Amino acid sequence: MAVDPLPFEAEMPAEVGEAMRQASAGQGPALAWYGAAYPNRQIDASLALLRSGAHVLAGWLAGIAMFGDNKRVIAGTIDRERLYAAIPHILDAFAAGIRAGVKPTKHQWGSIERLVVRNTTASLAFLSLLPLAVCLESPITRDHACRIAALLGEPAQELLAVAKMSATARQLPRLDTALATFGPAPLEAATERALLERLLVAWRATRDPELEPPIARLGRMLATIQGPLRTERPTASYYEIEGIWQRRARERDPADLDILLDVPLPWVGDARSRIEQLARREPDPRLARLLELAIGAGDAVFEVATQAQTAPLLDDTVRLAPLFASRGLEPRLAAITRVLPGASNAIAVVADAIARTPAGTADPALLAEARAATRERQALDEMIAQVARDPDDLGLRGVLADALQAAGDPRGEFIALQLAIASGATDPKLHARAALLLDAHFEIWTADLPNLGRAGTRFERGFVTAASFEGNPAALALSLERPIWSTIERLDATQRTVDLAAVLRHAPRLRALTSRVHDAFETMRATGPHPQVRALGTLFQAWFPRELDVFPELAVLGGHWFLDDSVPRVRAAMREARAAGLGRLVWFDVPDLDRPFECVDASIENSIENSIELGFTYTRGRGGGFAPDGWAVCIPRQGAVRIAWDGTPSDAFVRDLRSLVGSAERLGRGVEVYLPPTIAVAPELARFAPGRPIDLSVADRT
Repeated sequence: MAVDPLPFEAEMPAEVGEAMRQASAGQGPALAWYGAAYPNRQIDASLALLRSGAHVLAGWLAGIAMFGDNKRVIAGTIDRERLYAAIPHILDAFAAGIRAGVKPTKHQWGSIERLVVRNTTASLAFLSLLPLAVCLESPITRDHACRIAALLGEPAQELLAVAKMSATARQLPRLDTALATFGPAPLEAATERALLERLLVAWRATRDPELEPPIARLGRMLATIQGPLRTERPTASYYEIEGIWQRRARERDPADLDILLDVPLPWVGDARSRIEQLARREPDPRLARLLELAIGAGDAVFEVATQAQTAPLLDDTVRLAPLFASRGLEPRLAAITRVLPGASNAIAVVADAIARTPAGTADPALLAEARAATRERQALDEMIAQVARDPDDLGLRGVLADALQAAGDPRGEFIALQLAIASGATDPKLHARAALLLDAHFEIWTADLPNLGRAGTRFERGFVTAASFEGNPAALALSLERPIWSTIERLDATQRTVDLAAVLRHAPRLRALTSRVHDAFETMRATGPHPQVRALGTLFQAWFPRELDVFPELAVLGGHWFLDDSVPRVRAAMREARAAGLGRLVWFDVPDLDRPFECVDASIENSIENSIELGFTYTRGRGGGFAPDGWAVCIPRQGAVRIAWDGTPSDAFVRDLRSLVGSAERLGRGVEVYLPPTIAVAPELARFAPGRPIDLSVADRT
């Protein structure tokens, strides 16, 4: 049955009530909606009115129809087609229905939160609903209401505070929980804020490139003081994160810009909404970061999708060019045009904005003051680059850790913790604290190489050693001159057009490469040989190099076998790898925990059990290549089977561990098990020798 509009009539605006009366007489703009016999017809009629621009009437009819919208069609369409102007009227209709006792659908509060993310204009009628909603019995509804209140800011906060005055003992803790979602006031750092604002005023007047480095350093200093964008819960929903971003962006605080730009761009629709929000800010040279963020965005699996998504984001970004245009951008524009020729038209728009921007010179006294204020941050940045250039100097890393901690930068503590862990510290608190810091600051510490996936990226002694790149190859190419590449040893490059030969030239320690398919490796034949490469892997297929002289030092080959006859295929691959002198074959993401051990049993029958090591990963689809987010197992030519875990334990963790150990024991060769100190050792593991972390990309040629 269609949703009955009668319970909503008491709060309907006059024009909506009049449209209802006309519809009951068989005429008027609401006729199709009023005459609908089923909810889907009401939904269709509501969407047609929304597209027509009749915001008040369409908003109310859509808000009423949402009470029958079990599939969340209305919220999804508004989001997709960006029909945001009617959202305040939808909220009013929703509030009227709730007060009238109309039962919402299962996901209706979630849809309302989704809409509030897009438009935070709310009337008192809707705001007054929130103190009641945050006290309801349903924890899911309370969570949605709390986040909606936080999105609506001070007006909602005041109403919640007033509600506490007359709250019952049961309601008080729930209202306190809701008020806690607003979080503490941001740290002031008044001196730095004032200087940043003065520098920005001077830059807007002169567009002097000499002002840009101190502006960037001050922005980073303020971002460090305030910390990254946070959610109240570690498992925050996509729309909760996006809502917090939008709420923070609407404040237009110059001190927040780096924090906002550190959050990776979401899917294309929300990314464009972010760019629209940033377009409302005053001119700021840091907005130029959007160029590379837009270029790097997209779907890492389907390259065509990536190109299709990058184009509108880049077009939206270059429309902001008057906000960040300056002569200091010219080298970056030349680099973008070189690695992404298809962006030449967009870059021409920025170049034109630079040409139209008056050029001036900043006050020397202000420049001297800015340089003095940011000298410490500049020295820290130079020390980070020095550590990257000399990764083996652990003493220098210790000095850097102390200097960063003295400056209040959390990366200093992180480097110190990881140095202690690398030296053998096993205190679970150290490991847990390091993991917590990395989780909070991952995007900031990997900003020189954006679009890294957390699952396959690893830090050791405070710097990236394994990188899982999930963005556009052009963004990777733009990053190659940066210090981050000096410490990377393993790279998972998801797209087939990545120029891996160029990456090798800029990453002296890089020795292990993985890709989804082998195309990127095949193109390396023209630039070989590549003696630097010791391990190659394909995540979505099995592959063997046709010309081994291109990779003369290759010792490890990884692939994925997923067919029903995968066991005989892996056996054959082991023999082929052994004949080529390789030391280890790695089976990525095995579908069945028994199959790798079955391969080794078969190897014994064929008398090749001591000829090559077999490694495999088991991640239940989380991936990670040679650095899996899950189980890594090595069955060596001799000695005990080694089992190790990396990542956050899943629900099936204990079951999978028991299965692995049981299968390994059948080989009769002993078992070593490594679990991070943060994971409690199960009693049944006490009888096994303690293991150590496994790097499946490291092996000797035979």
